[in-house]
Amino acid sequence: MRDSQIRPRLAGLFFLVAVAVGVYSEFGAHGQLRIAARLVALCFYLVVTVLFYQIFRPVNRALALAAALLAVALLVIAPLRWHPAGIDVGLVCFGVSWLITAYLAFTSGLFPKALGVVGAIAGLAWLTFLWRPLSQALNPYNLAVGIAGQVVFCLWLVTFGADNSARGPVTNSVRPDHRHDDSPLRLARVAGVLYAIVTVTAMFAEIGVRGRLITFGDPGRTVTNIITHEPLYRLGAGADITAFLCDIGIAVLLFRLLQPVSRTLSLTAAFFRSAHATIAALNTINYIAPLIFLGGGVALATTGQSQDLVMASLRLHGIGYNVALLFFGVHCVMCGYLIARSTFLPRPLGVLLAIAGLCYLINGYSAIVAPEFKRAIYPYVLIPAGLGEWSLMIWLLMARVNRERWYAMNTG
Repeated sequence: MRDSQIRPRLAGLFFLVAVAVGVYSEFGAHGQLRIAARLVALCFYLVVTVLFYQIFRPVNRALALAAALLAVALLVIAPLRWHPAGIDVGLVCFGVSWLITAYLAFTSGLFPKALGVVGAIAGLAWLTFLWRPLSQALNPYNLAVGIAGQVVFCLWLVTFGADNSARGPVTNSVRPDHRHDDSPLRLARVAGVLYAIVTVTAMFAEIGVRGRLITFGDPGRTVTNIITHEPLYRLGAGADITAFLCDIGIAVLLFRLLQPVSRTLSLTAAFFRSAHATIAALNTINYIAPLIFLGGGVALATTGQSQDLVMASLRLHGIGYNVALLFFGVHCVMCGYLIARSTFLPRPLGVLLAIAGLCYLINGYSAIVAPEFKRAIYPYVLIPAGLGEWSLMIWLLMARVNRERWYAMNTG
């Protein structure tokens, strides 16, 4: 693969990792682990900055350098939390840097113009932090738009890279046209994009919202957080629903991709993933219920009864989530088996995914049958699960499918 394809894909992948680690550092990590996670995220974004400069330097050297310097300014200012007169200087630099990057993408011919528009919208969202009253009024929607725009931008880079034909004549008589990729590559890429959306939205809902607002040992604090941060709480529900809708699409695409191995097993695996998404989506009712119980406002929230209802709903939501994960675990085990049996995907990838499924099954069953055991193994049991799913997501995004073997099995 040529450098013009490797750099955009690496930049997009490293940026997605930086976002994931950054979200974890803000909402999931504590103490020295938080400091370490922030440093890791900053290092990944520094690499992204260098790659962006190399990608866009042929378009406009001065603007590419300006975008890179502003990004470096963010890396220096962000740890200092410098907010003179309420202005988040780091995020403002970030916004201007992204506006310049979006302009370069729009005018370069290397990427679709719509991608530049998406990047510009993300940059404008970060520029709302130039005026504190505006950023507070738009919070958390400005954060959601900024992160979503950048994630979409980088997902495109990871999935499609750059259009080499925009740089001049290509050496082959046939120019690359991603729209006419072979079927298994299209299936893999689209499934990978949906998987990345599921990963980002699920992490945001679990770590950025529930991990930040819900404390099961302190009902009063939880109720106050829900009332005070109701827009963020509702945004968590929206992120969950988005993930479950994408799960249905992934189920269909993986069925299409793996059916050459065994149509019956791949169809059954798709059923289990769809069942997981359906149960989890219906379970969102338990997540929304506290907003109905707290409809009376803060005065109602001070009564013990309302707090009990809220916490009971949230516990039911947790149980429902674990039930849904049982179906998801079966799906992962079956898909892992199919991948291991296939000749067009690497066997270790299937093994990792099957192990991920077993971890989800252990986590789900223990939450229902042996809660004490669940508390002892959580969250460590989900580390192999995350490794298996992330490996599959990255492999799909890179569309590493052996087309000849896929067609051979499909017609055999």
